[in-house]
Amino acid sequence: RQDEAIVADIEEAENRLSYFTEHFLHHNRPIKTRIDDSVAAISAGRLRLLRRGRGYAPFPTKLPVDTDDHIIFAAGAQLKNCITIAKDKYAFTSQYLGDLDNADTVAFYKETYVQMCTLLCSTPDVAVHDLHEGYFATSFAKSLGIMTVRLQHHLAHMYATMAEHGLKENGLAVIMDGTGYGEDGAIWGGEFFSLMGGEETREAHIQYVPQAAGDAAVKHPARMAQSWLMQAGIWEDYWAARMDMDAETAHLNGAMIANHINTVPTSSAGRLFEAAGAMLLGIGTNEYEGHAAIALEAAAKRSKDETLYPYSFDGENIILADCIRAFVKDIKSDVNSDSIAARFHNTIAQLIFDKSMALAEKHGIYDLVLGGGVFQNRLLLDKVSHLFGKSRINCLIPINIPINDGGISLGQAYWAMLQFNRIAY
Repeated sequence: RQDEAIVADIEEAENRLSYFTEHFLHHNRPIKTRIDDSVAAISAGRLRLLRRGRGYAPFPTKLPVDTDDHIIFAAGAQLKNCITIAKDKYAFTSQYLGDLDNADTVAFYKETYVQMCTLLCSTPDVAVHDLHEGYFATSFAKSLGIMTVRLQHHLAHMYATMAEHGLKENGLAVIMDGTGYGEDGAIWGGEFFSLMGGEETREAHIQYVPQAAGDAAVKHPARMAQSWLMQAGIWEDYWAARMDMDAETAHLNGAMIANHINTVPTSSAGRLFEAAGAMLLGIGTNEYEGHAAIALEAAAKRSKDETLYPYSFDGENIILADCIRAFVKDIKSDVNSDSIAARFHNTIAQLIFDKSMALAEKHGIYDLVLGGGVFQNRLLLDKVSHLFGKSRINCLIPINIPINDGGISLGQAYWAMLQFNRIAY
């Protein structure tokens, strides 16, 4: 079933899969380890893993530092979870486990932890987890009764790419992601970081907009579109009809946004792309994860348009109100939808490049890592990679570790290793 762990034994199969069929063909070889197929795509000129499973896990990542005699358990993210155990100079990242929001996947998570400890003949003495206290992975790490440390979600993305490419010290990072609990209590997801002398700094982010009704905004991108349109001062009833929002939902959602009731500020690039897809293509409800954003990418791929929409930088904030206004003007002027989608992608790629170049010149740092699930958008990644390819910046992109949340645990483990080594030396 969707979102459940892969079935591994006869009784379990007949109990859980009888929903689909009453006929089963069994085999007399038991399944020792549940492991999904790996999924990869060619992006920015390389074959890159999106889901790390059969054929790749748990092959280790060799790192430029060691664990300083510790054995580190990294609990990973709530979604697309993988766990990592690090010892000596190696980080062993598990197969894809899934989203930790149902009992079967939670049981699979615990099972995999025991299997990996047994495989590596190791008992962790340090656990690393996310800032979010409500995640199962956080509570599991704390339940082990060992030393725990925590790392912000998007910094873990940064350290995951650093780990794969062996970057230890100074660097920049661009993390374009969907959801991650921020250090200020907001939902982060459109982030620019610097790392200097072991200190991380959040240099810039996409301007905050209110995300109303929690996870409902993830399922219904029309809600985030309304937030962006209200932020730009151009919301009208036309948009509710276009995005298939009933009048009552639009009224209640708008009231929450206007009055900051049941809302949380977000800089999420994932929600931004979904909002743009909802506005342009009328996809008010995601039928699957990232539906509106994926449709937006597909439309953009059909166009060669190289036009940019306006944007600006105001201190730490990347201001997109003018971009949204120009985007809307094109929609209302009946500009070809594929061209509008391409212009939106061009704009996000260019602002990533411009801000990164400004930070590189400011700090004299030219190693830059990319991370976050939004970079699964191959068109965006290709455009960003092409821009950096013509610059002084050395742009590092994950290859064998997923750029999405499947890489989080590696980043957590590598960060902990670096902390122990800095303390030791």
